[in-house]
Amino acid sequence: MESQIPFRSYDEKQRNNDDGRFTFTSTEQKRVEEMLFENYENLVLQPDDFANVSIFRQKHASFLLRYLANVPKSYSSLDASRPWMCYWAVHALTILEVKIPEETINAVITLIKACEHPDGGYGGGPGQYAHLAPTYAAVMCLVSLKNEKALESINKESLFQYLKASKHPIHGGFYMHFGGEIDMRSAYCALAICQIIGLPMDELSDGTAEWVISCQTYEGGFGGEPYTEAHGGYTFCAVAALVLMDRFRLVDFESLLRWVTRRQMRYEGGFQGRTNKLVDGCYSFWQGAIYPLIDGEMEREGKDFEKGLFDSRMLEEYTFVGCQSKDGGFRDKPDKGVDLYHTCYVLSGLSVAQKYSRDKLGSILGGDANLVAEINPVFNVTVDAEKFAKEETMKVKKAQKPGKSGKPAAKPGKPPTPKPKTSKAQKAQENEAKLARAENILSKFEKPQEVSKNANKRHLKKVLGQDGLLVKHQEGQKWYSYQIDKVEEEEEKKLETAKINELLVEGRDILAQDSALLQTKEKQENGSEASWLYSVISKGTASDKRTAMQLQMHKSPVHSLEYVERMIGSCTKQGTRDIIDVIPILEDVFVNHCLPENRKLIAFSKRPFAELTALSSGNDRSRRKILLLWTFEHELKILYQQFIQALVEIIKRPLEDVVKKALRTLANCLISRPESESLILSALFIFSKMSPENIQQCEL
Repeated sequence: MESQIPFRSYDEKQRNNDDGRFTFTSTEQKRVEEMLFENYENLVLQPDDFANVSIFRQKHASFLLRYLANVPKSYSSLDASRPWMCYWAVHALTILEVKIPEETINAVITLIKACEHPDGGYGGGPGQYAHLAPTYAAVMCLVSLKNEKALESINKESLFQYLKASKHPIHGGFYMHFGGEIDMRSAYCALAICQIIGLPMDELSDGTAEWVISCQTYEGGFGGEPYTEAHGGYTFCAVAALVLMDRFRLVDFESLLRWVTRRQMRYEGGFQGRTNKLVDGCYSFWQGAIYPLIDGEMEREGKDFEKGLFDSRMLEEYTFVGCQSKDGGFRDKPDKGVDLYHTCYVLSGLSVAQKYSRDKLGSILGGDANLVAEINPVFNVTVDAEKFAKEETMKVKKAQKPGKSGKPAAKPGKPPTPKPKTSKAQKAQENEAKLARAENILSKFEKPQEVSKNANKRHLKKVLGQDGLLVKHQEGQKWYSYQIDKVEEEEEKKLETAKINELLVEGRDILAQDSALLQTKEKQENGSEASWLYSVISKGTASDKRTAMQLQMHKSPVHSLEYVERMIGSCTKQGTRDIIDVIPILEDVFVNHCLPENRKLIAFSKRPFAELTALSSGNDRSRRKILLLWTFEHELKILYQQFIQALVEIIKRPLEDVVKKALRTLANCLISRPESESLILSALFIFSKMSPENIQQCEL
């Protein structure tokens, strides 16, 4: 046996110390540590005893093939995850380098084809709606089969149309399914699918990198959506998506590295998914795969880490001591049952760890008999499967190599068929047919907040760019100069809360549609300036951020809430370096562009809804514009309160430059505008109770 390094895990010095303060989590942590130590003692006699550390390859293969052939009743809750079950089993078998029987391959292809939706994408089962998660699983399963028939079964044209229709029209994220949630999984799934089977990813990635970056948390990892807790699965999806788009450079790298390197458990060797959580075998991949992606990006920049970013040997040890079952399959931790999901991701993590151990340590745990296939972590398919898929894609492209006309070249020996001329009348008919098809697709998908879903052709053309904006802001104009600032004084005329909420939802939809339309027009007229603005506001210098926000405010404050909200979010993050630069930018936005000089902002609930028809003269467009502006003012009021509250929280910190900046801004806002004056006065009063030295230092 080649030279081996003694076990590194299960060191008594690394056990959790709760300092006598027992919590449910600390009690569970202690229990897990005890179970693992017992397993460790049963497996090895000495720290350098590797005789019993071996992978039960045939046991695992039997377990996986058995589940592919006959799924037990206990899996009935996963009826909407059939492509996932196929992917977990097939991918795990390819990592183990086990040959899958031909009849099993055909059965898998048939099942996944049955899950394909007629309008593109795959559902969780036959006859179910298309969903990006099982679509990813279906495609990666077919790729993992390394079979021409499997790849040919993918309808790339309809799949691409489905992916395009899943894109959010404003911020660059993707719907998991039409009418469903938008989170980090969907962005990763869409991009990974495009890349692995050769679909044009550039058409889908506009604004996506900026949306992904908006989900990085103060901890350094990524949440499923902006302002949520950092999580291992979402962080992998975010990093992989940025790598696929070649936009990893946008990441706050130091905070990401700090967060991810603290997720490996010092005693167990495996990974936790979130801060203060227990170890879980599936994070062997979700967390472990992040490291080679980071390594790859660093190598591209000519940088390298002398040591590995994580302890790959300890992860191997956790795989065999904590996750492997002698009867076949892998589990979360010793007291859990085996399942397809954990078997797939534990083996994926083992593949990552072995590659790291080979490169950094020169050996793997248990010797070469334990070696599994190498995966490409960005897709989580084996390197061989990825290579096969790309070779098949190239074959298809070569077979369809176009001539000068852009169509497939004519066969040798036969003259090309002349293209018939198209009359103006025929062209008009073709355009009408294209418009009808577009309407048909939109009506099937029924994506919420999709501004072009109307069936009326004239309205569709209008919304797509022909003068459809409800609010047209002019340079030098104040938004509140064209606002109807009436309030409802008579109590009996006020609507019920439920009805007001319905109107608020409608107003938010109208505002989102108008903002999306303005962005579309901007992109048509000025290229990628909208994407540039979002990127600069997220990651630009203080000077660039100020310039970008001033440009946006001059274009239209009403359509700029997304950018303002983004900057306020950076003020609420502890430890954010650019807070001191962001505060004066936001002060300028609110004081000079957004807040009325002589009145407070009006909440949506105080509006005279009973007069809405009269105010709009019965005109639907006027009614929509009024609702849009009332909603904008309501949302602006909320954002300003959030900004003031963020400043209040900042002045509670130990005295520093940012505290002085926050105090001056609060004072300026109080002097300049009447909005939220009671909140500001209260904060300044509390601060005035501090020591005279602090007040003098702040120069107030």
